[in-house]
Amino acid sequence: MKFMLDTAAILADYRALRPVQRRIGTLASKKIGKPAIESGAKVLGLWQHGRLVLEAEEEINVLLDHLIHDGHGGPTTPLERITLHQLTAVGGEGSRIHAALCTARVNAFRLAERLPGLGWRVEDIWHHRSRVVVDELLSEQTQLTDAVAVMRLVDLGDWCFSTGLQGPTLGDRNLETLEALLLASPLAGIAPTNFHPESFTRSQNLLWSRCLLRAWLRPGSVKLVTFPIEIGPGGRKAKLWKGR
Repeated sequence: MKFMLDTAAILADYRALRPVQRRIGTLASKKIGKPAIESGAKVLGLWQHGRLVLEAEEEINVLLDHLIHDGHGGPTTPLERITLHQLTAVGGEGSRIHAALCTARVNAFRLAERLPGLGWRVEDIWHHRSRVVVDELLSEQTQLTDAVAVMRLVDLGDWCFSTGLQGPTLGDRNLETLEALLLASPLAGIAPTNFHPESFTRSQNLLWSRCLLRAWLRPGSVKLVTFPIEIGPGGRKAKLWKGR
């Protein structure tokens, strides 16, 4: 399937909006307290012997992205605590990007088609729905077709961009863990065909994000457990990932 895209117009919009997203991200990061960082790091397997332990520099970005967008169990996320006054200071597109960021959900995507000079067409692993992800640097990587990557996409209608939660594509160990996660269906009582992370409630999204990110970052430090959660009708028990 070929997409008719106005590459020049999309890139112009992207280059104007990306700095706005970064400024909003900086505002949100200042609302993350030390207890939240420790709690989030423990959940994602990045905390050992009383300190933050990283295997790669990019992992701190994954942690901060998770805390900014998903929070750590409180009534609001750092993104949602940004005030209207602060958004006004960001610029004319601040409210538009803020609204899109607040609904951005982490998921796993297959890189389906490279779009030279623009990015990639990706498909979510659940429903194979196509999206255009703008990323000029990623578009130069010609060997990634059919690879699977974890991303949090900011949806702007005809195209998306990643919040920055985007690292190396999933390796064999990660894929085995992710496949086991998917095979542990029905996840919370619903079949994969009805699994829509973008429609999750706050608590559902927090649990899903933690499961997926930990499976991605630390595939050797998770195990299947069974406990009741409420993602599907009836809140039936489901196997999900939880740290040892």
